[in-house]
Amino acid sequence: FLVAYMDIQPFIVTLAGMFFARGMTAIISKDMISISNEMFMGWAKMKIYFPVGGHLNRKGEMIYPYIYPTVVIALLLLAAAFIMLKYTKFGRSIYAVGGNEQSALMMGLNVRRVKLKAYMLDGFLCGVGSILFCLNTLGGFVEQAKGFEMDAIASAVIGGTLLTGFSRPLWWALHQRGPDGRRDVPAHYEWYLRIPGIVLLLAAAFVIVMSITELYLF
Repeated sequence: FLVAYMDIQPFIVTLAGMFFARGMTAIISKDMISISNEMFMGWAKMKIYFPVGGHLNRKGEMIYPYIYPTVVIALLLLAAAFIMLKYTKFGRSIYAVGGNEQSALMMGLNVRRVKLKAYMLDGFLCGVGSILFCLNTLGGFVEQAKGFEMDAIASAVIGGTLLTGFSRPLWWALHQRGPDGRRDVPAHYEWYLRIPGIVLLLAAAFVIVMSITELYLF
């Protein structure tokens, strides 16, 4: 609502909301809270085995490859989002508003309503992602997932999403981070912390160059 109807910058609203939510969790507890719910533990430990591709280990036991339910849920959500963006009116409206709000408004789209629905969908997906993350960690902590917002932005930019609007298919960004939200930390951790900032600076420079080029060419 603050972004769609009050025209406050999305980056400010989302960051402020994140800081507020993190502060509220600190009021609840500053210590690690372990999850002991039996059903939640069952989901976290569940493994979906593939019927093919097995191999014998040193003990002579057949070991089959498996994936966790978190991966399946993430892939199903990705497929649903792809279908929604490509084949529904709401999805095409998101592309239109993301590409150029003024043009979308002139085409008769209710830009504010589309933006409000998009942010509501984003909030729902954030909630689902939080549950999937907790299935991996089996606990909650106020400092947990700190800095992931920059990783998410960098992953989207590397995947081909332009900061000025939608450009690439949704699945381009998936290869930058595993479907279950896990990431591989390189040996030199300080470089791992620098990479998202470098990527965002390069993306911003690219957008500026493209804007100047379009200005002089057209």
